[in-house]
Amino acid sequence: MSQRPPSAAPMEPVSRGRRITGIAVAVLIIVIALGALAFFALNDLLVDRLWFESIGQVGIWELRTFGRLAVLVPVTLVTFLVLTVSILLALRGMETPVVRARPVREGRRKTPFDPMTQEEMDAAFREILGTVDDLTRELSPRAIRGILIGLAGVVALLIGLATSADWETILLWVNQQASWGPGALPDAIGPGAGAPMDGVSDPVFGLPIVTWLFDLPLWRMVVEAVGSLLDALIVLTGIAWLLRARRSLALPEGRLWAWHLGILVALRVAIGAAGFQLDKLGLAFQQREYPAPAGIGATDAAVRIPAADLMTILTLVASVVLFVAIIRRRWAWAGGAFGAWLGVALLAFGVAQVNQALFVTPNPLDQERAWLANDIGATRRAYGLDGWEIRPYPASAVLTAEAVEEDSETFENARLWDYRPLGASLDQLQTVRQYYDFTDVDIDRYEIDGRSRQVMLSAREMALDRNPAVDNWLNRHFVYTHGYGVAMVPVNAVQRDGLPDLIIRDLPVVSEPGAPRITEPRIYFGERAAPWVITGARTDEFDYPGTDASGKDATYRWTGDTGIRVGDGLNRLILGLWAGDIVSFLTSPQIQDGSQILLRRTVAERLLSLAPFLAWDRDPYLVITPEGRLVWMADGYTASDRYPLARAFPRSAATGIANLPTARFNYLRNSVKAVIDAYDGTVRFYVNDPNDPLISTWASVYPSLFSPLSDLPDGLSGHLRYPEGLFNVQTGVFEAYHVTDPTTFYQGDNLWTVPAGPAQQGQTLPGEAYYVKMRLPDAETPEYLLIQPMVPAKRPNMIAWVAARNDGADRGDVLVYQLPSDTTIFGPTQIEARIDQEPEIAAQITLWDQSGSSVIRGNLIVVPVGDSFVYLEPVYLQSTSSAFPQFTKIIVATPTRVVWADTLDEALRLALDDEGGGGPVPTPAPLPTPRPDGTPEPGATAAPVTPAPVATPRPGGDLPSDVEELIRLADAAFDRAQAAAGAGDYETYGREMATVKAALDRLAELTGRSPAP
Repeated sequence: MSQRPPSAAPMEPVSRGRRITGIAVAVLIIVIALGALAFFALNDLLVDRLWFESIGQVGIWELRTFGRLAVLVPVTLVTFLVLTVSILLALRGMETPVVRARPVREGRRKTPFDPMTQEEMDAAFREILGTVDDLTRELSPRAIRGILIGLAGVVALLIGLATSADWETILLWVNQQASWGPGALPDAIGPGAGAPMDGVSDPVFGLPIVTWLFDLPLWRMVVEAVGSLLDALIVLTGIAWLLRARRSLALPEGRLWAWHLGILVALRVAIGAAGFQLDKLGLAFQQREYPAPAGIGATDAAVRIPAADLMTILTLVASVVLFVAIIRRRWAWAGGAFGAWLGVALLAFGVAQVNQALFVTPNPLDQERAWLANDIGATRRAYGLDGWEIRPYPASAVLTAEAVEEDSETFENARLWDYRPLGASLDQLQTVRQYYDFTDVDIDRYEIDGRSRQVMLSAREMALDRNPAVDNWLNRHFVYTHGYGVAMVPVNAVQRDGLPDLIIRDLPVVSEPGAPRITEPRIYFGERAAPWVITGARTDEFDYPGTDASGKDATYRWTGDTGIRVGDGLNRLILGLWAGDIVSFLTSPQIQDGSQILLRRTVAERLLSLAPFLAWDRDPYLVITPEGRLVWMADGYTASDRYPLARAFPRSAATGIANLPTARFNYLRNSVKAVIDAYDGTVRFYVNDPNDPLISTWASVYPSLFSPLSDLPDGLSGHLRYPEGLFNVQTGVFEAYHVTDPTTFYQGDNLWTVPAGPAQQGQTLPGEAYYVKMRLPDAETPEYLLIQPMVPAKRPNMIAWVAARNDGADRGDVLVYQLPSDTTIFGPTQIEARIDQEPEIAAQITLWDQSGSSVIRGNLIVVPVGDSFVYLEPVYLQSTSSAFPQFTKIIVATPTRVVWADTLDEALRLALDDEGGGGPVPTPAPLPTPRPDGTPEPGATAAPVTPAPVATPRPGGDLPSDVEELIRLADAAFDRAQAAAGAGDYETYGREMATVKAALDRLAELTGRSPAP
C-alpha cells in the first residue's frame, strides 16, 4: 500500500500568520517612522511652547499656533466641500459610453480673422472633446472622480494656507478698537500720547481711520480668497464637464451644465466689481514724487474714482450678460460684453492721461491745492507732527559771560565724551579679561549727589568668542554663563590723563559715593548675541575674576525660575534635538534634576518672540533701578502702510528701527515701552500711547501681555525717553511737512533737512541727534532733551533746532525753535569747515596724525545759550596700534571764533574774550580731587587738564633736533603710554604722555607752527 504524500494544507495557517506578522511589523515601522518624522518636524514648535511656558505666557503660544489653524482648517474644509460638490454635480450620471469614431471636420475658415459661425464653434468644441477623450481613454469614471477630488483637496489646502497667512488680519478685525474703551485702563494715557483716533475720518471718502486700518485689509483678503475659490471652481468644474462629455462629443442633454458654469463665471466676474471698489480706496495709499500730493490727487478725483464706480457697474452688468450668454449659448454676446468692458476701461485710462496732461500738469498748483492740503494734514497726523509746537528763536544775541553763567548747569552736563570713543576706552580699561565686552554705551540721567546728572553707562557682557582658548562646550554652556556689572561715567568726567573718570567700575562692582548702587550686577540677558546656557548644573558658574591673594575666581549659581527645566528626560530629548547635540544632552553628567536652560538671551530675541507684530528701536538702553537691579528698556512701535492720504517713509531710511512690517510705511507711533530684566529675562510691556488704535487692538488680542504705563515702577519712569528711532523718522518727514500752506509746500523753496555728515569720515564721527541736559529758552531749570539741528535744503546755515522733551508731564512734547528765514547762523557743516580751517587746530591735528597716532573728533553738539549758540566738539587721540581713545581737547565755537583748550571752562573763556563778552566764566565743575593712589576722585566730574611735562625723555635732558627722530620718539612714548594705561599704571602713563607733549611742542617749533593752546 503506497503512502500518500504529505498534504501542504497544514502549512497554510503558518504562512498566513507570518504574512499577518509581517504586515503588522511593517505598519508598526511606518507608524514609528511617521511619528519620528512628525517629532522632528514639530521640534521647534515644541521648544517654542516650552519657552513660552517657562515665562508664563503659554497663552500667547496657543493663540498663535491654534489661531492660524482656526483659519486654515475651516477654510480648507469649506473650500474642499464646495469644490467636491461642484465636481460631483458635473460628473453625476457619468457612465462609460461606447467607443466612438473620431469626427472629421468638413470645412475651415478661410482666414483666422473671419468670424466663426455657430456651426464652426460647435465643430471646434467637438474637436476639443475628441482630444480630451484621446488623452483620458483609459480612465474609468471612478478614476476620474478620484483624480478630480484629489486635485480639489490640494487646491483647498493651498487656498487655506494662503488665507491663514493673514490670520492676524482676521484677529485684528474681530478685536478692533479705536481706544481702550470706557472704563478700560482709565489712567493709561501718559505724556507723549498721540491724539485720539475716535471720530477721525479721511476727507475724501469719509471713512473712519479704523476702517482703513482694520476693515479694508479684511475686505481685500476676503475678495482674494473668494476669487481664488471661484477660479478653482471654474477650472475643476469645467474639466469635469469636459470629461463627462468627452465620448459623446456633445454637451450633455439639458441646461444643467450651462446653469452650473454660468453661475460660477458670473460670480467670478461680479467679484471683480468689489475689486474695483477696493482699488478705488487703494488710491488713497499711492505715492507720487514730491511735491505732488500723496494719496488722491486731482486726476484721481476727477477721473479715476468716477471711472472705478463706472467699471464696478459695468462689471456687474457684464456678469449678467455672460450668464445669459452661457445659458443661451450666445458666445457673441459674451464677446460683445467683454469688448465693451475693455473699451470703457481703456477709455477711462486715456481720459485720465488727457486730464493730467491738459488740465493738471499745466496748472498743478491750482488743480492740486486741495489735495495738497489733504496730504499735509494726513501726513502730519500719521507721524504725530500735528502736536509739534513751533516757536521763534532770534539767535541774534552775542554770547556773554552772563548767558553762560545763567546756563551753568547746561555746561556742567556738557558732553565731553562721545559714546563711540568711550566704548573703545572702556574695552581697554574695564573688560579685565579677554572674554568680556562692552557692546554699547547708553546715555541717561541719574540723581547723583542730589543733582540730576547726565551719564554714560555700558554693560560688561560675556563674549567668550573673544578668547578661543577657553571657548569649549563646557565653558560656553555651563561655566561662563553671564556678564557682570557696568561702567558709568558722567558725560563731562575726565581724569587729568584724559581717561574717563568712572563712578561705577571694576570687578566686583565699585560705586563711588552718590553713584547708583548695584545689588544684582549679573547679566544673563543683554544686547550681545549669546548662546544658550544651562544653570543649576553640577559645575558652578564663573562669576568674576578673583581679587584675593589666592587668585581664585568667584563662582555663582543662578536662582531664577524663568528657564526651561531640562532635567526631565523628555525635555532633554526635545532640547537636545533642537540644539543639534542630542547625545551630549542625554549623557552629560552636568545636567541635574534642577537644571534649567536659558534661551533667547538677547533683548531683541525676547522682544520679537513675544511681540513680532511690533517694530523695535535698535538701541535698547541699560537702567539701574533704585533697588540696584539692572534692566533693559526698549521702545516699541506700531507701524502701518494703510493711513489714507499720508506720505510714505522708506523702511531703508528708518535705520534706527528694526522689524518694520512693510517696505514703506506711512503711520508710526511709539506705542510701547518694554522692560527686560538683565538677570532673569522677565519682559514687561507697557502701553505708552493707548490712543493708538493698533496697540489698543493688540492689547485686546493679548491682554496678558500689556499693562498701562501707570503700572511702570516709579523708579523707572524717570528713565523714559523720546526714542531716537521715532525722532529720526519724524524729523525726516518734518523736512518738508513743517510747511502747512499748500502753495509754499508745492513750490518747495522752504525745504529743511538734517545736516549731512562730515566730509572726512575717517577722522570726524558722523553727526546725529543727541541727548543733552540743558535749559530751554524761557524755562527755569534744565531738562533732558533730544536735540536735532536743521538747515535749509539748499544752504548750510542753521534754520531751526528741534527739541524733544523727556521729563515729567512734558515727556513726549516736541518744540521747534525756528530761526529767522534770512539767518546767517552757522550750521554744523559750516562749523566743521571752520574747525578744519583754524590754523592752530589744523596744524596740531596734522602733527598728531604724523606721529603714530590718530585723531577722532566727536559728535558736534549745538547748545542754544541766551538767544545765541555755542558749538562743542570733543577731540580724542589714540595710537594707531591700539583702540584706546584719550580725551585730549574740547573745541568751542561761537558765531565769530573757533578755539580749543584742555578744559571746557578755559575754552569758554577764550571764546568769550573774542566775543567781547568779558567777565568771569563759571567753571563747569570742580577739578577732580586726587585719590591716595594719585588718580582723581571719581565723584568730582572735572573738565580735563592735559598733563604738563614732568621729565625729559632722554638721559641727557635734550630733545632731538631732527624732525624724523622727534616723530619716532613721540610715537614710541605714546605706545608706552597706552600699554601702561591698559595695565592700570597711570603714573607711567602720565609720564609718557608728558614726553609725547614735549616732543610735539618741539616738533611744532622746528616746523614753524605755533603749538596748540
